[in-house]
Amino acid sequence: PAHEAACAFVVCQRVIAPMRAQLSELMPLQAQVPALQAENEQLRKRVAALEADAESGYRQVRQRVHLDPDPPPTEAVIAEMSATEAAVALRAQVANPSAAPLHLLGRLADLCVEEVHRQAAVNAGALETLVVAAKAYPHSPDLHSRCFALLRGVCYGSSPVARDRKQRAVQAGAIDSILAACLAVHAERVGAGEDAERDLILHHFAVFENGFAALRILYGFRLNSDAETISRKRHNKNGVMVLLRQIVAFEDKVHPQDAYHRTCADHVKKSANELISWLAGV
Repeated sequence: PAHEAACAFVVCQRVIAPMRAQLSELMPLQAQVPALQAENEQLRKRVAALEADAESGYRQVRQRVHLDPDPPPTEAVIAEMSATEAAVALRAQVANPSAAPLHLLGRLADLCVEEVHRQAAVNAGALETLVVAAKAYPHSPDLHSRCFALLRGVCYGSSPVARDRKQRAVQAGAIDSILAACLAVHAERVGAGEDAERDLILHHFAVFENGFAALRILYGFRLNSDAETISRKRHNKNGVMVLLRQIVAFEDKVHPQDAYHRTCADHVKKSANELISWLAGV
């Protein structure tokens, strides 16, 4: 009827009717709220307990691998480390440099002789860390030699996974790091001439030997022609070739009287020439 359409009370009832229906549906849910609140409180307590356990476990891991800037791990502790633990400890020690982390590098290099340990080390940042380590200790040929020995082990192989590791190493600056270290050693060799001490000669030629071998691995195999491999093969190749020729020219010119020095010089000259020839065909 017309008077109902004009009546405000009737209009309000029509508007409220659907809301009452919805309210009747919500009433049972409202009754469940106290129980849900209690359950939520229990869950919050359980999460807090789990977080406390996780923090405690995290602290134990940090202590285990010496992630905090405490005294570096002992040789005995390092000898028991997994590839992941050693890589994490290496990263921590390089981030707070004190003594060069020679034993950690050696442990990783020993482990990464086997394929099963290589990816674990890479996943823990070993490739990036060894590049940073080489920069953090610019006057430590022994450390550089160990860095490049580790690089050889981690990146060895021709499988797709190995090629990915090589690419990651190049992107991290591994080739540039080898070039810088070999250039520094060459400059010291030129400065010392025929009078270099035997220990220094040993360290210098270890840098050359491991650096040259790592370069050969990083530049890849001739059979691979994918875009990433081609890019890797071209990375700073001219700079490497120039340095190799400088090393050969110097070792050709120097004539040390010491037999050990002469043997080392002949060996590095041969290795440099072989790498030059190999890179020319890559």
